Amino acid sequence: MEQNIELRQVRDFGELVNDTFVFVRQNLKPLLRSFVSICGVFIVFVIVSSVLYYMRIMEAMGDANEVSRPPEIFGFEYFLNLFFSFLTYIAISVMTLSYISVYKDKGNQAPAVEEVWGYFKYFFMRLLWASILLGLLCGLGFVLCLIPGFYLWPILSVVTAVMVFENCGMDYAFERGFKLVKNHWWTTFGALIIIIVVVYAASLIFI
Repeated sequence: MEQNIELRQVRDFGELVNDTFVFVRQNLKPLLRSFVSICGVFIVFVIVSSVLYYMRIMEAMGDANEVSRPPEIFGFEYFLNLFFSFLTYIAISVMTLSYISVYKDKGNQAPAVEEVWGYFKYFFMRLLWASILLGLLCGLGFVLCLIPGFYLWPILSVVTAVMVFENCGMDYAFERGFKLVKNHWWTTFGALIIIIVVVYAASLIFI
């Protein structure tokens, strides 16, 4: 019988990528149950807002009076879709981090939906505000000649995870993120690229 993944251990880049896929494979069913149960309502809102926005685009493109000027597509539906897309991203992030945190606390055992939901309710608003502030900070870094943004991105990506795993405030998590990534910047950066590719591929399959 295959042993469950031990999360708290030092890994090189290859082990990190390999164990990520093993963890997902071992926890696919309970992870999907938590995803559907907790994030399902956010997905529905995104779908509805996306349909409304798509209808707005079609209406603007089909209106003969709009030919002489750019389509008026940046209306209420556009910002509504952005809002729900952002909330969905935060919800999926918090749900995933909550699942991993409960998994670790239970001694590498898959948690029930109710256990993940308890963590999700506690951390959702905290990570929502933290993500807004971190996003603004990272965006400012990209504006400043791109290099500060690329440097901060791996560090700031760790902050929200620290807030969940160590149940701490943003100030402590921010300092902790710098310490954790200090000697592992390239490994963290590479891992983030792999995660983005995996999430993008999964999104295409879902769509």
